[in-house]
Amino acid sequence: MFSFTALSLILNLMFVVSFNFDTDYPIVYVNPLQNQQRAAYFGYSVVLHGSPSWVQVGSPRGNSSEINAFEPGVIFKCDIYGPCSLIDVDTQTGIGATFRGSFRDKKDKAWIGGAMDIDHNSNRIVVCSHRWVNDRIQDYWMLGACYWAPSNNETLYDKLVPLLDNGKGIVFDRTAKVNVYYYGQGQAGMSAHFTKNPQEAELLLGAPGVYNWDGTTLLYRDGPDSAPVASKLQILPNTFTKREIGYSDFSDLNIANAMTTTQTAAFGLFGYSVTSGYFFNSTELLYVAGAPRSRNLVGQILVYQFLNASDQALDVKDSKQGYQYGEYFGATLCAGDINEDGYDDLIIGAPFYTSTKYNEGRIFVFLGSGKGSLETPQIEFIEGKGIGGQFGSCIMFLGDIHRDGYSDIAVGAPYENEGSGAIYIYRGNSYGLSSSPSQRIAGKDFVPNILGFGISISKPTDVDMNKYNDLAVGAYLSGHVVLIRSKPVVTLQLSVISLTPRLEHNAEFFSIKSCFWYTGFFIPPTISVTRKVVIDELFQRAMLPPQTPSVKTLTLKDDDIVCENITFLIQKDLTNRYDPITVTVSQELILAKTKREVIYVQQNESVPQDKFCKDCAILNPIRSIKEQKLELSFVLGCGADNICRTKLNLKATFLNINSENKYVLGSTDYLKLKVNISNEGDKAYLTQLIVELPRLVHFRSIPINCLEGNSSGSIICNVDNPLYEKKWKLIMLDLDMKELISSNYGDPLDFKFILLTSSENMNNNIFKERLYTTREADMHLTGKSGEQSFTYSNSTHGTSNFTQTYQIEKFGVSTIDEILLEIKIPTHVMYKGNLIRMVQLYAPEGYHANQPIICSSNVHYIVENVMDQFSSELDIEDGKESDESYITTTTESANAENLIVDNTNQFFASNPPLLRKQRDVEFDITAYPLNRTLFINCSHPDLEYICARVSCTIGPFKGKQQATTALQLKMFINVSSISGIAFLVFNI
Repeated sequence: MFSFTALSLILNLMFVVSFNFDTDYPIVYVNPLQNQQRAAYFGYSVVLHGSPSWVQVGSPRGNSSEINAFEPGVIFKCDIYGPCSLIDVDTQTGIGATFRGSFRDKKDKAWIGGAMDIDHNSNRIVVCSHRWVNDRIQDYWMLGACYWAPSNNETLYDKLVPLLDNGKGIVFDRTAKVNVYYYGQGQAGMSAHFTKNPQEAELLLGAPGVYNWDGTTLLYRDGPDSAPVASKLQILPNTFTKREIGYSDFSDLNIANAMTTTQTAAFGLFGYSVTSGYFFNSTELLYVAGAPRSRNLVGQILVYQFLNASDQALDVKDSKQGYQYGEYFGATLCAGDINEDGYDDLIIGAPFYTSTKYNEGRIFVFLGSGKGSLETPQIEFIEGKGIGGQFGSCIMFLGDIHRDGYSDIAVGAPYENEGSGAIYIYRGNSYGLSSSPSQRIAGKDFVPNILGFGISISKPTDVDMNKYNDLAVGAYLSGHVVLIRSKPVVTLQLSVISLTPRLEHNAEFFSIKSCFWYTGFFIPPTISVTRKVVIDELFQRAMLPPQTPSVKTLTLKDDDIVCENITFLIQKDLTNRYDPITVTVSQELILAKTKREVIYVQQNESVPQDKFCKDCAILNPIRSIKEQKLELSFVLGCGADNICRTKLNLKATFLNINSENKYVLGSTDYLKLKVNISNEGDKAYLTQLIVELPRLVHFRSIPINCLEGNSSGSIICNVDNPLYEKKWKLIMLDLDMKELISSNYGDPLDFKFILLTSSENMNNNIFKERLYTTREADMHLTGKSGEQSFTYSNSTHGTSNFTQTYQIEKFGVSTIDEILLEIKIPTHVMYKGNLIRMVQLYAPEGYHANQPIICSSNVHYIVENVMDQFSSELDIEDGKESDESYITTTTESANAENLIVDNTNQFFASNPPLLRKQRDVEFDITAYPLNRTLFINCSHPDLEYICARVSCTIGPFKGKQQATTALQLKMFINVSSISGIAFLVFNI
């Protein structure tokens, strides 16, 4: 149990299916100590007893006029409808004694009722007070104490002080070399548990304060009963007269030695929680205790056995540890067989686990097995959803509360939903626990101001004698206990059969038989259900006769089956006789309409009438058959098994293109596609064709019997119903190709065809036809010069303008989006080591489609009227030619610039230039042919000359029409620079 401070919370609500815990008629017990200054924590612990039925509630901070102490803690026993009466488990003061020695009783803040448990097998109940103090010595020793009694007689509580051994109060720690508390602050009874031993009563107690809060556990058993019954009534020295329960009852005590148990450590709080189970075989009962601060604060649990003698180390069989620092793994424990494999399983709480914000909480599931170790299931853990909810603060094994063959558990989250709290019910199954709860019960649904609901959950007990166990849940912060009762669970059964095996093509009606009954344990003798019939919901081909209602109420009796025959009428002239006609029969359990009425049990107030119906059944939604669907097939004429095995084929042909499936872009805006579907097998019922076009191709029109599909590029066509054997069907499709443009050249166009049929198609049902795209277009380039020749005199400064005109023409049907025209012009010539510049360029001029042509070059253009005279580029005085005269580029042609520079440098490296004045340059005519003709070809790079480059982008050239474009390139030629050569020919 916990006493954590509740914080402001936000709850993430979860949808769950309600099960058999009734939340409409709870009984709420209100704290009788309403006038106490501090909260009494009424509901911090709770036990439930049946026949007679009562609830026992612990208030560990309660005050009692019968006890001379401040907040010693009190116990209340409440009849089902009240009132709640105080139980004095220990009114003793001063000096007392047990079998283990004497003590001076100090009960201030002793927390009586901090832990309680009940054993229905031995009819014993225990109440613990882990803060009970022995005041007989100079120091206050918080040894802890427990009180037990027969569950049918609360006046016979006997006191147990297991750590009452003055010789072990303090010991010397050899490691730390200091004195530490051994039993002195042991706090026995922090947790209490009656074990699952069916042969004898065993009480397992946790003492987390032993040995410097290392912690240990101790086990009470009955010893040999050697004393006669009459001797069990004794007068203890220095005490009042009371029944001492005899030397046999819980007289055998085994305390594990914390100092020699090596798996625990100081401040680990081993014994904070305890439980037991038959985890590895059916004959060896093992014990489990949690240490939530062990293992560097991640927490751990130990599965162990006590040795035969007391004060020995634990015999540890298995251990598990937490995952997250401070999650308090092992703060709560629960054991039981949840997967019905014969081995008990272990559920471990870690209420401080944080997933998204803080303290959402988590429980871990481990399965018992014959392997001698706990196994991890498919669902290892379940997390709480409420921020700060501390899911897992309490866990209780419920047994098979739903009567579905698997046991269930309840998990408390006392601080979720703004601190009001909730509990969750989880169903067991063959692999462990279901990940989702079968029921969520919120405390705020019962009491608006409830707080801490789920801090304690009682062992399940049947208090209303309907053979189904009930629960009591504590809400200690507001001082409430809520009794939640369960109802019988019924499982609905349903059978639907056809009285007409098959439907002939000319059938006008058919009949079915539906039967209804229910099963369960200790179920009511009669229930009522609503029967509903739905006929052929998708195709609406049949109907009920007017005299037969689709919905009616049926009264069912236990161990009886109610059946009815129902006839349906079939519509005439059906087109769909392949799909079976479906009939759906469903049933719903009729529940009485209820309005939530909370019964409050308060001091000195009358209790209203209880309207809870303990025998009213609730539905098992997991195992019930709520609906059955029947399919009735038509006789299809496809063999003895009435299964049509068809063999559909498809062939697609493009009509107005060549046989190689090549489409010339621009050749036509429309294509026709012929699709032929044939059948080589049995009848193909409800045959349909889906056509999916490639991108940019569209349907010009949608054929009859076809509909547009999910997109504009698909259609679905009804082919035939049925398509008979050896028959075929032709579908013509008109395709629009206008959106295909020149950039799609080379892209294949994939047309997809999907054949659907209600019959069983033995062939592939997906076909593809590929259409290839190509272009038909020719580009012609012609060029001519404005001057065919130029004659120059003997002048040394002769110059001329020279114009070259280019004409580009496109022929063919396909569009050409863009062409790149590249012109190379020789500008420099190398002669006897001298680089001679002979040509400069003007900017090209031309238009295409009324837009100027954009060109780029690797040289600077001459600007009109600002032409730099060629002679000025030569330094006549010093005989040096300016570098700019031959290394001139634009920023658009960085690569060309590098090319020119590299070529020049390469030439100069092997032929150092001999620079002279222009008039001193002499040409060696013998180096050229006798006709003195110099050929320069820019297509073949040569170190004897340098060429400029002009690049122009032109386009588009659209459609089938012939397109012509002209480009003019004007050049300035310095003829005098090559006057030694009579004739010059440029190959541009």
